[in-house]
Amino acid sequence: GWSPQGSESVEGGLPMKWYRFLVGPGLWIAGAVTLILGILTMVGIPYLIQGYAPGTIYDNFPPLVVMDFAYGLILLALAAMFIVARFRLADFRKSGPRLVCIAYVLVILASVIYSAASGRVASGGTAPLITLTEISSILGMIAGVTLNVIYFSKRKHLFFR
Repeated sequence: GWSPQGSESVEGGLPMKWYRFLVGPGLWIAGAVTLILGILTMVGIPYLIQGYAPGTIYDNFPPLVVMDFAYGLILLALAAMFIVARFRLADFRKSGPRLVCIAYVLVILASVIYSAASGRVASGGTAPLITLTEISSILGMIAGVTLNVIYFSKRKHLFFR
């Protein structure tokens, strides 16, 4: 079938660089990074990176054991979602662009919810529910998804399967 992979633009002179990046390394990288973060979170490696023994953290804050494992599982599922999205985009499926946006939204929302919840647990409930970091993540997600929606809506005719 027809594919814009070999050309710089398609009908109407629309550039396809972002599409080629996503189906090339972009979504593979997103999936791999999300997979690795999921595994590392499930075994407490982020605490080691910060200089704390995971066992000590879990002894002092038992709910974090379940939270870290659940968040890790969610990240594993989202890693798979990025890879599925890559194949749907590569095959010009109608669901491809939408799945890319959904995966990005879910990974950011999961991160923000986990960060807020684990911060509250670790602080004994004194940490703010949402911080500047979470707000900036949400704003970045909104901007990124908006740009993807605009990009793919201009190329809607390409995703026909």
